[in-house]
Amino acid sequence: HARVIVIGSGAIGCSALDHLTQLGRTMLASGQVKEAARTLKQATGLAGASADAFYWLGEAHLGMEKPLLAMESLREALGRSPDRRGDVSYAYGRAMLGAGRAKEAAEELRRARKLLPDAPEVERDLGYALHRLRNYQDAARSLRAYLAASPDAADAGEVRALVEKLSAG
Repeated sequence: HARVIVIGSGAIGCSALDHLTQLGRTMLASGQVKEAARTLKQATGLAGASADAFYWLGEAHLGMEKPLLAMESLREALGRSPDRRGDVSYAYGRAMLGAGRAKEAAEELRRARKLLPDAPEVERDLGYALHRLRNYQDAARSLRAYLAASPDAADAGEVRALVEKLSAG
């Protein structure tokens, strides 16, 4: 039997898996990260769990600063996706960066950059990964590209300071 979720004035019929995934996404968007993780964990435990459910569980783990758990969920999401998804690839790169795996993070973030050319935050995080690898020239290049695309970003001052430090040598 399909459940019906009423959103605004429209209704969407969906399975229990879809319902749990959507509920988890909504919780995550409203800052209920731990509750979202619990709900999405339920969704991923159901038969036929989708790449989407694993992706959002990975995002919840990132929100809880648990990069190793995020990597596990996001690896599963990548394996369940017929095509490489930019959002999953970007989240996986962020998880690897958070887990201290800068080399693998840089590789994944480069993939994400190709898949998400209009997402400047990918460039920023690639810059951070390259910085950790002591590839200062390429790090500064990525961070400058981020600032060019997002000059008024909330973290622009912090990123500018790092670029200045890298440029000073």
